Amino acid sequence: MTPLLDAKQEELSKIYIDSRVAEIAHALSQLRKHIDNVWNLGKSIELSEEHNTFLLSKINRIKKKFSSQFLAQYPIGQCFHITSTAIEYLEKFEFENRNSIFHGVSEFVKSGGVFKKIWGVHNEEHFQTAIQIGTWYFDIAADTFQLQTNQVEYTSFQNSKFSELTSIMQYTSILENTENKKLYLNTIFPNLWPYFPLFVKNEKNNSYSIPDSKYLSGLCTKNDFELLRKFLENPKSPTLSREAKDFVVQKISLTKEKYIQKIFLEIDELSKEELKPFLKDSGLNKADTLKAVNYINFMLKSKSI
Repeated sequence: MTPLLDAKQEELSKIYIDSRVAEIAHALSQLRKHIDNVWNLGKSIELSEEHNTFLLSKINRIKKKFSSQFLAQYPIGQCFHITSTAIEYLEKFEFENRNSIFHGVSEFVKSGGVFKKIWGVHNEEHFQTAIQIGTWYFDIAADTFQLQTNQVEYTSFQNSKFSELTSIMQYTSILENTENKKLYLNTIFPNLWPYFPLFVKNEKNNSYSIPDSKYLSGLCTKNDFELLRKFLENPKSPTLSREAKDFVVQKISLTKEKYIQKIFLEIDELSKEELKPFLKDSGLNKADTLKAVNYINFMLKSKSI
């Protein structure tokens, strides 16, 4: 999810992209309107049945993950899903469409250009998922942190306010400052460590969950768990209170025998120091760990201390 910027991207961008950025941004704006229409109305009248069906399928899958209260805030909080849906749509329908501006982008990609989803920090204050096309930064969900008129923004990476996350402390700081949440080390489920090594507390309703972000998981496991090791060594990386641990253990203990792969729900109460030996690849299926996290979060959902 990290931008790849080098001399090759500069060269290819000059050939294929630089003179077309305004057209690409306009096409992305039109696609964003289609996504909004399908999200809100179930269809976009300007699209074919096949295109509508594709978007509706993606959007219905997204809606199943969230509460009606959260969905009512759309597009707030949906930068990842809007961007992911847009990229899949473009790759499926537009790259081979000779009448589309993105046919040129597909030629750029075939020549070695980068077209991909990226994730990081915008303006040093909130997370954002965006699109890299060579040396250009495109945000098709610029209104998902706070509502604004411009849904699509673009600029060169040199002039963008986008930056990579450099530490887990930075990640926790952004959550605390923008979403009123606090992160704690997961010292309860050793078989989910270190892929999902944290608990998050929502201060608004005093509830707990395990962040299921693949971005965060990738950040933690990157470079032999380098950033996670530093987070463990930082005295400001807290563990759950005794009360919170008891709450989580009680909720999961009541139902874990019903879960098919109970190995992921094995409970232990480790100290911060005892977590260090778990900083290695467990060999367990990562997709199964995510399913287990979703199960735990479902059991903790709407239940607070």
